[in-house]
Amino acid sequence: MNQLINDEKTLVTALVSESQAQNTPLMLTPQIVMSQLILAEFRAFRDGEWMRFRGEVDTFRNDMVSRVVRCESSIKVGLDGNGQPSRMKIVEDAIELLNKFRWQALALISAASALFALLGWAFPRNGLIGH
Repeated sequence: MNQLINDEKTLVTALVSESQAQNTPLMLTPQIVMSQLILAEFRAFRDGEWMRFRGEVDTFRNDMVSRVVRCESSIKVGLDGNGQPSRMKIVEDAIELLNKFRWQALALISAASALFALLGWAFPRNGLIGH
């Protein structure tokens, strides 16, 4: 009875042949027939469909693991550089350059601001900065 049973007649035939093989009397009630039919369907599902389902789940899991590994390795290569300047190194160099020249930039901005204030004071109405 390991094969898939499609209808009740096939089930009854299988039960009768099984009972004759075991030399036991056969008592068929609708509940026994239904329970045997359900058990046969579960066995068929377990033997066929369940294995296919487990295979699909394993394939999905393996695919997701490989995707995560690829993402992690690309992030690591992007951060570490793998022999080339990484993104983190480029950002660190830019921040270091900004820190190095911040006082020069502040002095330049202050000088430009003072120059505009001086020009506004020297030429109040008809100067370069007019109203």
